[in-house]
Amino acid sequence: LDENLKKQAELSKDLAQLEEKRRSITSISITNEFIAERTGSDDYRCLLGIPALIQRDFLMLSELVRRQNQDILNDLKHENSPNVINRIILYIDDLDRCKDKHVIKVLQAVHLLLAFDLFVVLVAVDARWLNNALVKYYPALVKQAEQGDHPTADDYLEKIFQIPFWIEPLVDDAKRNIIGGLLRGQLAGGEGGTIDDYVDTPLKIEEDHQKILDSMRNRGQPLSMEASDLSVSQKESMFLSSLAPLLVGTPRTVKRFVNLYQLLRIIHQPKPEDENAIPSDHEILAFALAIGDGLPRLASPLFKHLMKADDFETITVSTNFFKKNRFEEEATRLLNWLECRIEWSTLSCRRMKPHVALAQRFLFRVGGYLEQQEVLQHDLEAPTVPN
Repeated sequence: LDENLKKQAELSKDLAQLEEKRRSITSISITNEFIAERTGSDDYRCLLGIPALIQRDFLMLSELVRRQNQDILNDLKHENSPNVINRIILYIDDLDRCKDKHVIKVLQAVHLLLAFDLFVVLVAVDARWLNNALVKYYPALVKQAEQGDHPTADDYLEKIFQIPFWIEPLVDDAKRNIIGGLLRGQLAGGEGGTIDDYVDTPLKIEEDHQKILDSMRNRGQPLSMEASDLSVSQKESMFLSSLAPLLVGTPRTVKRFVNLYQLLRIIHQPKPEDENAIPSDHEILAFALAIGDGLPRLASPLFKHLMKADDFETITVSTNFFKKNRFEEEATRLLNWLECRIEWSTLSCRRMKPHVALAQRFLFRVGGYLEQQEVLQHDLEAPTVPN
């Protein structure tokens, strides 16, 4: 009887607890209990993909850094500690060298990072490349006038990038500064030392290599391979700077122009009488390079015309043939440069031809445009030169 009474008392206590729990159970408590159980479970977490895991870790890291920065503001003595990470700045360059799918993946990653205050992302890119990649990857971004208002690539990008900043083209003075800076250490008798300061060690050239070099040149003199040949005179440097109005306004193209000139002045060994002429052979060579690299649309048809023109036709007359349609802007720039230089405006095609032939082989844009002559014929009739 005592055992049963004891058992009855325990059951009564359990019954009272169950009744208390039953009265406390509501739809709200059931929902909260289910959420708590699912949150603590690994059933879903083990199936999360890489982006979700990255987002979780970045969220935690962002919160930790936020707390740390708040503590620093409250206690400034730790502000300059080398171990403190206040923010992560990510620089992305050359995105316009990637395939379309990689461009899209990077944009998606940038969008993910910018969701956190921890990150600042700086992207240097040609916006045209982004636009082309987005249009190919998302056909819905193709703007169709007949459909009225339509999402575009710009709409996509402005949801990712908060502050666009367009780099302005270099002005002529900036181009001259770059040219002068690149040549400063190679001026004969200037900061680069005199030609006698160089140790001339001729390179040994095999017969097969010599044939290749000869095919690149239009002169019969031996090829000079002395280190001193890389030096330029003050006069040359000043002339190269004067070509700044013809060059494209980016540091990369200006640097390529200077490097190509130094290379070609070694390959091209002018005759003494040509070098003493006005303008000199080296100056004409630099002039041809400036046209080819700085006036890409005009260069191809102009060079093609120069190679077929009468020897006594002037560069001014040749350029005037192309002062229309899509060549107008570049032709005007060239004519403006020639106008204030009488010795250049009367330069004959006979003197230009060998330099054009050499320069064309070292220019990116001209090679591409030479393959599009059929397209050019629709925009410009082949000019004829009167006898």
